[in-house]
Amino acid sequence: MNNYNLGNTISLLIGKRKWAILAIWELKNGPKRFRDLKEKANGCSEKVLNETLKELVQMGLVKKTVFDVYPRHTEYVLTYLGNAVVPVILEMITFEKIYVSSSKQIKKKIK
Repeated sequence: MNNYNLGNTISLLIGKRKWAILAIWELKNGPKRFRDLKEKANGCSEKVLNETLKELVQMGLVKKTVFDVYPRHTEYVLTYLGNAVVPVILEMITFEKIYVSSSKQIKKKIK
């Protein structure tokens, strides 16, 4: 992976699409239908969630399967690369907890 692709991945996960982290996090335990992801992404429009999932599929982090049954449904699952991102998200969560805790301590010292 060259630096350009790495920059795109980091941009997608951290800033460009805040719903990408949620989608990956929800998919870490197995396949989900679009409606299940939509329920978890409270406040996210269908359009934005669709765009986010489309980008994750294009990046190779998520695989989309359309079932040709009635009623037709779509399922999303993490790829090998998508699963490799989960530990990164866990580290981001850990960093956030440390940062929030440190910020509170610094604010107390300033007062």
